[in-house]
Amino acid sequence: ADSRQCLPYSKVCDLVSDCDDSSDEMNCTNHFKCETETLYIPKVQKCNGRFDCLDLTDECNDQCSKELLGHISQKMVALIFGCTATVFNVRALIKNFCSIIKSKNIRSLTNKAFLFLICVSDLLVGCYLLCLASLDFLYNKKYCNKQKRWLTDERCSYLGILNTIGSLMSLFAMTILSLVRVKTVMKTLLASQPIDRKGLLFLMAKIFAVVTVSIAIAITPLATHLEDFFVNGLYYDPNVKLFIGFPNKEEHFGILSQYYGRMQKRPLKWQLINKMTEEMFSQDYGVLQKKKLEFYGNDGTCMFKYFVTSSDPQRKFVWSILLLNGICFFIIATSYIIISSASKRSAEKMGERFRKRH
Repeated sequence: ADSRQCLPYSKVCDLVSDCDDSSDEMNCTNHFKCETETLYIPKVQKCNGRFDCLDLTDECNDQCSKELLGHISQKMVALIFGCTATVFNVRALIKNFCSIIKSKNIRSLTNKAFLFLICVSDLLVGCYLLCLASLDFLYNKKYCNKQKRWLTDERCSYLGILNTIGSLMSLFAMTILSLVRVKTVMKTLLASQPIDRKGLLFLMAKIFAVVTVSIAIAITPLATHLEDFFVNGLYYDPNVKLFIGFPNKEEHFGILSQYYGRMQKRPLKWQLINKMTEEMFSQDYGVLQKKKLEFYGNDGTCMFKYFVTSSDPQRKFVWSILLLNGICFFIIATSYIIISSASKRSAEKMGERFRKRH
């Protein structure tokens, strides 16, 4: 416009600024301009959940800026359920602990021990919800701009581990407790059996197994030697304008192949990607700052990533945990159907005896 420079019509509104004053892209309706930089992206990439602008304005704006807990109902649920679960489970723990001490037989001790474990699990989930509500209050409207730092923060992973351990431990404890109760109802476990060393050791082994398996599943995604299965991308220093958002392995391959020339199309390991990206910058630049987007960083709430696609490297792990959860739910449901049926038959027999006597 100001310089009266002539351009082919094909270069107008093509997402590339060809004029010094950017007038060839100024009044176009097919793109979005990043706020603090001369970068244009297709309009469909605005508010699509992926960062395409270095200043994050394509996702952090008046139309689609997000908070840690996006809706008022989520904020209320996290706060109310978090407070309720914490307070009530602390009381339940104290009550259950006192009743455990007073247990006279192995059946009573087993029931109360696993109820105690369920209370501990629910307390962990309550603490997770309280932490989530507190972080949402602290971040408030600033979360969108700090989202990349939060998702790659170790605290997010720790929060995810806390919630996962609580959820799995509760599920596994309920599964074993339901089986114990079925066994009791079927009269294969005598209610009057005293607490002996063998029974106590067996109970402790079951509790240890529940806790150990829950912790193992929760921390497995953070194992360094398994990063090729669980790391979803890398977050680079914002000053490095070559990498935007959380580039995954495929996006790294595209950038690296342009820099190094033709590369054989094959899966890259994160160790090799780290080495190749560091070699792209001179020693004068210093150490290339980057952080991993871990398994629990798939969402701001840092929950276990239950929803995966066929292209996610962690899909087999997630599907196996989902299958395990499904089996546990099936056992619990089946157990209580058996217990209900057995209780109904027992009530009918007692009714018949009562009628015969009278």
